Amino acid sequence: MTQRSVRGYIKHLLSIYQFNVLEAEDGVEALHILKDNPSISLVLTDFNMPNMDGVELTKHIRQLYSSQDLAIIGMSTYGNNKLSAHFLKIGGSDFINKPFLEEEFFCRINQNMELLEHISELQYLARCDYLTGLYNRRYFFEQSKEYIKQKKDGKRAAVAILDIDFFKKINDTYGHDAGDLVLKKLGVILRNEFADGDVVARYGGEEFCFLLPEHSPEQALQRFENLRKQIEDQAFILSDGHSLKVTSSIGVYIGRINTVEDALNVADKGLYRAKENGRNQVVLGQ
Repeated sequence: MTQRSVRGYIKHLLSIYQFNVLEAEDGVEALHILKDNPSISLVLTDFNMPNMDGVELTKHIRQLYSSQDLAIIGMSTYGNNKLSAHFLKIGGSDFINKPFLEEEFFCRINQNMELLEHISELQYLARCDYLTGLYNRRYFFEQSKEYIKQKKDGKRAAVAILDIDFFKKINDTYGHDAGDLVLKKLGVILRNEFADGDVVARYGGEEFCFLLPEHSPEQALQRFENLRKQIEDQAFILSDGHSLKVTSSIGVYIGRINTVEDALNVADKGLYRAKENGRNQVVLGQ
C-alpha cells in the first residue's frame, strides 16, 4: 500500500468519527498546515517520510505545542520497542505499528483525545469561576504579574474594580438564585464587552476586577462608563418572570503598574468614593 493510499485509508477511518482531516505529504508540509490551522489538536505522523521524518516533525511540533495542547501519534511499518520508546521520549503521545486493527486504531485515538479533553477541563476549572465563566482571582493575579513582567518599559494600563450595588439586598429580597442569575448574566456582559487582550475576572462575591493593557485615561474611563451604562440598562429576568434592574460602582486606576496589588488598592479607593457619592458611577482612584 502506497503512502498516499495509507493516508486515504486513515482519513476514511477518522472521517467515520467526524474528524476534520488535513493531509500532508511530509513533515515540512505538515508544519505549514499547523501554522495555518493553530486549533489542530491531533497529529498522526508516519516515521518514514521524505524531507522531514516523523521524529524531526515531532521535535519541531513540541517546540510550538505542549503535550497538553496537542497529541502526536507516531506510526511505522518498521516499528519496534526501541523506535516507539524513542518517539515517546522526544514528545510523542502514542505509537502504532502498521498494519493495525481498526479497533486498536480507534481505541488509541479516543484515549488520546479524551486525555486532552480532561486536561482542558482541569485547566478551565483551575483558572475560571464556575458561576460566571470569567477568570478567577488567582488567574487574574497570575496574568497581571506576567503582564507587568513583560512591560518593563512602563506601558500605561488600566486596573479597575466593579461592585454590584446593593447586592445583599437582591439576595435578601429575591433569594440567592436571583443573585446567582445576576452574576451569570453580568458574566455574559463582561465576556462580550472585553476583548481577548483584556483580563476580566470575578474578584470575589459581587466584585469583578479588570486589567486593560495600554489604555489612555480617556479610553479606559469611556469603556468603563459604557459598561456602567450597559449594566444599568440591562433587564435581569428572574425565573418567576420578575424584571430586575441593578447598577454598579467602578473604581479605576490608570497609569504605570509596579505591582497589581498597589494598582488595585488605588482602584479600590475610587470604588469607595463611588459608593460614598451615591453609587452607580465610575470614579478614578487617587
